[in-house]
Amino acid sequence: MRILLVYPQNPDTFWSFKHVLHFVSKRSTFPPLGLLTIAAMLPSDWQLKLVDLNVERLKDSDLRWADYVMISAMIIHKESVYEIVARCTAFKKPVIFLKNYRPSGPRLRLSGADFQAFLKSFWLLGIWDRGRHNYWRFFWSTLLRRPGQLRCAIELAVIGYHFRRVASRL
Repeated sequence: MRILLVYPQNPDTFWSFKHVLHFVSKRSTFPPLGLLTIAAMLPSDWQLKLVDLNVERLKDSDLRWADYVMISAMIIHKESVYEIVARCTAFKKPVIFLKNYRPSGPRLRLSGADFQAFLKSFWLLGIWDRGRHNYWRFFWSTLLRRPGQLRCAIELAVIGYHFRRVASRL
């Protein structure tokens, strides 16, 4: 499996220190530590590529290479995330968000590949996983008690599944 890890571009604000970087011979202020941490937890046979948009551009060849695109973003990265998701949608690449910020609204159009990735996780966790009974209990209680949090609950279940798989291999 080929995973493209993308860190969005920081906007030009006072806190980005963009204009100070050349004085200290640095190319970026904030390295993508979250993406690097997740990369260390992924299976060792997966191929990974990191693109920090503060340092380099996202190339079409990177998107063609990837099976999935993982993005770690905060709300300050909103504009950059919209551009990344639009490009991933054009290449029919599923996008996985690793933090609490996910763009929404009329500018975001999810592709069929995104829906397919959701169904695949639903199939693995709800049907084949040994903890499927807990998954369905968690799913229905969230749907009935806090329907607005369903997306976050599904994401947490998927993350838990992958952490369990990684921990079992240690």
